[in-house]
Amino acid sequence: MSILDKRYDRLGPDLELLCDEAVLAQAWKKTDAYIRRHNWYANTLELEQTSLLLPAKLQSWGAQIKTGDFDSAAPLRLVLAPKNAKWYFPKGEASGWVFRKTVGADGVEIIEPDLRPLAHVPVREQTLATAVMMCLADAIETLQGNTDAATYTSAAIGRQHVCSYGNRLFCDWRTTLGDVQQAKLRWGNATTYSQFFQDYERFLERPAEVCRELLPTLQGERLFVVNLDLAKFYDCVEQNTVTSRLRSHFERYAKQFSVVYDPAEAEPFWQVAEKVLRWEWDEQDLDKPLGLPQGLVASGFLANAYMYDFDQVAMMTVRQGIRIPITSNTPVSVRLLDYCRYVDDMRLVIAVPEEAANDLPLEAFTKSISAWANLMLGHCFPETSGQLKIKEEKSEAVAWEDCSVQGSTSRFMRSVQGQISTAPDPASLLQATGSLDHLLWLADALEEDADVDANPLELARISLPQGDVRDDTVKRFAANRLRQVLRLRRSMADPDLPAEDGVATTGVSELQALDHEMEAIARKLVACWSRNPSLVTVLRCGLDLFPSTELLRPVIDALKSKLKVPSGSAERSVAEYVLADLFRAGAVETGLHRPESYPSTANIEAYRTELLQLALELTEDASLPWFLHQQAALYLAVMHYPVMLNQRPELKAYRALHSALRFERPSSGNDAEALTAGLLVMRITGQREKFAIWLGDWLQSLKAAVAKTLIDQVAMIEPQVLKELLLMWGAADRAGWILHLKHYVASTSTLDVSERLNDWSNGKRSLAAIVAHPENPFVQENALLKLTKALLEQHAPELNDDRLSISRISVSCDNWAAIQRPGAEISLFFSAKKSSQFNPPWNVKPSWCSGDMAWAYRLGRLLRSAIIGESDFTTRFFAVREEKLDRYRGLQSSWYKRRMGLAPLTNGLGEEPTPVSPWLNELVMRLLQWPGLEINREEVSEFSEIKQPADLLRLVNQRLAAQKAFYGKLSELPVYLLPVDSHPQTTLRKFKVALVQTLMPKDTEICEADPLLWPAAYRARHRAHLAAMCRLLGQQLVATRFASRKPDDPEGLYLDLIVFPELSVHPDDMWLLHRLSDSTKATIFAGQTFVEHAYLKKPINRAVWLLRQKNRAGRQLVRAFQGKQHGTSWEVDKGIVGHRPYQVVVQFNDVSGAKANLTGAICYDATDLRLAADMRDLSDGFVVTALNRDINTFDTMAGALQFHMYQPVMLANTGQYGGSTAQAPYREHYERQIAHVHGHNQAAISLFDVDLQAFKILSSAHAGKKKKTPPAGYKGRPAF
Repeated sequence: MSILDKRYDRLGPDLELLCDEAVLAQAWKKTDAYIRRHNWYANTLELEQTSLLLPAKLQSWGAQIKTGDFDSAAPLRLVLAPKNAKWYFPKGEASGWVFRKTVGADGVEIIEPDLRPLAHVPVREQTLATAVMMCLADAIETLQGNTDAATYTSAAIGRQHVCSYGNRLFCDWRTTLGDVQQAKLRWGNATTYSQFFQDYERFLERPAEVCRELLPTLQGERLFVVNLDLAKFYDCVEQNTVTSRLRSHFERYAKQFSVVYDPAEAEPFWQVAEKVLRWEWDEQDLDKPLGLPQGLVASGFLANAYMYDFDQVAMMTVRQGIRIPITSNTPVSVRLLDYCRYVDDMRLVIAVPEEAANDLPLEAFTKSISAWANLMLGHCFPETSGQLKIKEEKSEAVAWEDCSVQGSTSRFMRSVQGQISTAPDPASLLQATGSLDHLLWLADALEEDADVDANPLELARISLPQGDVRDDTVKRFAANRLRQVLRLRRSMADPDLPAEDGVATTGVSELQALDHEMEAIARKLVACWSRNPSLVTVLRCGLDLFPSTELLRPVIDALKSKLKVPSGSAERSVAEYVLADLFRAGAVETGLHRPESYPSTANIEAYRTELLQLALELTEDASLPWFLHQQAALYLAVMHYPVMLNQRPELKAYRALHSALRFERPSSGNDAEALTAGLLVMRITGQREKFAIWLGDWLQSLKAAVAKTLIDQVAMIEPQVLKELLLMWGAADRAGWILHLKHYVASTSTLDVSERLNDWSNGKRSLAAIVAHPENPFVQENALLKLTKALLEQHAPELNDDRLSISRISVSCDNWAAIQRPGAEISLFFSAKKSSQFNPPWNVKPSWCSGDMAWAYRLGRLLRSAIIGESDFTTRFFAVREEKLDRYRGLQSSWYKRRMGLAPLTNGLGEEPTPVSPWLNELVMRLLQWPGLEINREEVSEFSEIKQPADLLRLVNQRLAAQKAFYGKLSELPVYLLPVDSHPQTTLRKFKVALVQTLMPKDTEICEADPLLWPAAYRARHRAHLAAMCRLLGQQLVATRFASRKPDDPEGLYLDLIVFPELSVHPDDMWLLHRLSDSTKATIFAGQTFVEHAYLKKPINRAVWLLRQKNRAGRQLVRAFQGKQHGTSWEVDKGIVGHRPYQVVVQFNDVSGAKANLTGAICYDATDLRLAADMRDLSDGFVVTALNRDINTFDTMAGALQFHMYQPVMLANTGQYGGSTAQAPYREHYERQIAHVHGHNQAAISLFDVDLQAFKILSSAHAGKKKKTPPAGYKGRPAF
């Protein structure tokens, strides 16, 4: 089943696709996401206004593409950014802060820092270029090859197919023939390029890998790795040839992969692409070269396409063994053994005859290789007239034996990343801090390395630091990770315990010592930036680590000193760029993390006030560039400080924003600009009531048609505020826009939300009112399936009308309390249609949906509305999200955008997420599929055969029958089976389990007055304890592997299941379990501390399953909650309410195809014999998370359960009382008890294997172990 029109099966050079609404919308999504993340200097308000007017903008752009009307193409604006350069603080009279002069390769002195010409590209031009990129992505990416060596039969074969690693698009890959792979762009999401560090790491590792492989085969040759760098690469690309090269590459791709391609039919596309991929500077910036704009989202892709011919020449040189001549005292030729490229950075592995290598001057060697590369560049790109060439001063040759030492930098970075990517405890975080501090030192040493080159003494170079990663990359890496690591350390630092160092005797606490360390490192980062002002990221990290005027003022003073030099000076341009970046960071980042992340000695308010005063000062200076004025104006708005901005045309939208901050009625002019400003002000200030007053007053002054248009635009971005608008202006005398407003705010008679579902009287109720109730029964799959069945069985013709919505349906049920029960039936009733009935725009069938499958799309949106409780099916859940008013938040979401990026149901929707099976998730995603979305997980093959409602009804009935078989008849609980993707080495007969017996919290540490209250100091200790237990588990796994390793044992550490005790994990610390699952590949079952129920507003006790699921998009961790119904007497006394609306069963599988089910319970619920009886024939293992002092009773209970349920029982209890155990119904007592922890106040971890297949069948023996006789009535369990 696919609701999509077939034209979206694969993109290509087709003009109809290029101007298609769906293609342009996805191009805009990628563009918008990329610009917001990377191009901080962009005109932010242009992005916001485009979001507001997106449907009309896309229609207009599509028409311009179709007609070839590009006369209105906007020019690019120049933003000068600093490049890597050394600055210093001279002594004596020439004091200040200045660029350190250097000598270039040509011997000419460089007296000013080099600048990078970044381009601000308007949104339309960005989006159209991205659309062209999307249409050609499959071809260009396929020709470049897959960078993941693991997907080839060997690394050596992989290197024959790929050499380009930088700026690679985020694609899926499939093997077509042998090791040949074909790419398919994931064009249906907002991600454009693959992860930087992953591809860069592969690029760095490749030369070392080649050398290690080839070294044993060499005879009489030495290996060298040569690093080459293209000079001003993007600027030297010849625009006029970009499209012709793209066309040539696509034709090669079509021929090689037998892709249908008609050059005549594609000609209109190429003509339009020629216009789209042509840019000009604004007349104010004409003195700068313009090749590929640095700032264009598609530039990375286009650069790779441009360099493809050169890549092939280099690879051909490798394959054919062509020798490269080296000019030196003794001429020699060398062999190119490997070549790879990361954007403008090239790495070549070269074999040099040993006798020549010993006397070969490395400088002459690199010059010869550079000359060869320049010769090949000239051959491949004659149109550049030699401008595209190697930057000789950056060329470097290193012997492999030295290169192997160099590679330690990237390996060291990878090691540090591994430390902090797992579940780090305070000790490992402290170690990571030291490692990152060492990286900063190493980067500084690399930078100063060149200072000793001229010294004739060999001693000066006896131990020079080497690195395979650029020093600026190392510094940015270290700065970002230091900020992350220090914040994690602070979240685990105890404010009461003394620091474990020499200052402990002074009474300094662990937290105080860490705060001092954070300030010291922040100062170090700021100092690091001062020596190379291009490292603005390092400066931002330092200021965000310790926001303080003590750090900000020196930076401001130094930057302001550069504003005094004449306009046009490179040093002044550097200062302007950094100042603009500081304002942007102040609006979205600096000081805006969680309050507990910052040292107590930091002063965020004073920092922001200081920055505010600077913004006020700079907005008065008309000589400063437009982008600096824009960022200063935006920061002032975030600080709720409107001013009268100057009349520069680039500030027009910002003047509207500051006017809206004063809640002034907009004057006649650009209504969209004014509304954008008003919506932003509401988000910045949180003053929703004032916004409603302001908007209503403005609407009163407009013509009805204009007012209705503005209401439609508000409904697309911020529909919730329309209710407040109606409440305030409902009695206004301008009925035209008020009536239109009421269409969006339906006056449905809702149910009394204080009335529990179990108390609902039988009979008919409005579906809109039902799903708006906090106990909406349709969030559960059983009830939703019944709704689907009733629609398909009783009212299929209604699916042919776009006006189908939850407001037109009423539902009748004889027993609402039992609606999840298989036998409970529901009936639907539809209100009469009205020809004048208003239909919300999100209900209209989208253009990409094929006409014969429109019924499926309508069904999908109705089901999703039923789950989330809103007419707008694209929202996430009903409750108004909590507003955060501390930073700038743009208009990034709208129903128009969300319907092409709906969140999957796997983690549940609604205020209380309920488990959603992959079956239901796949159904809804198929019903609402948008162009570019690949269904990565196919649970039901029959879905592809659905053509009409009757086909789907058959599958729904089958699913209802399956759910009926799983229903807990005695406990009256719906049961949901959730499969996980087990580790490739998982064996259900030796299922690897860890019981983690933590010591915190103890029952005496729970606040009796408020069980939800956990003081900050205790939370820090608790988090540190949990992190330490996670690390201990990893160390115990390592120790176990060393003790038991055999030659045929599989490498790698993994577990299948980890169990934590009841109340052991705070919901805010789930990230630790996520990382633990990633490092061990395990499913986790853990008790969470008490949480307040979203609807009951009382504490509940629950556990969480953390389930691993995989698809072509990667791994996904899905949370499924397991409630506790029966509280202890203490819980009842303290107001903890029982809440167990369903039972979760988790299904595992192994390589043999066998399956086994696990289910779990929280402590006292394990004594519920009705639950045990229901689960006996469904589960193959029973997991209990407990905080129980009566060890003997629970030992007896586990012994009874393992026999009566006839399956292994695994119980993790708190270390306060001990007694964690695992038992299985074997005949021999010593085999029956698999694990047991004796004694109290013990933090312990039990690792063991359990057989989940042994008790499925009735045979008395298995694998040499005799089983107990099965309990009466047990007939074995099916392999579900």
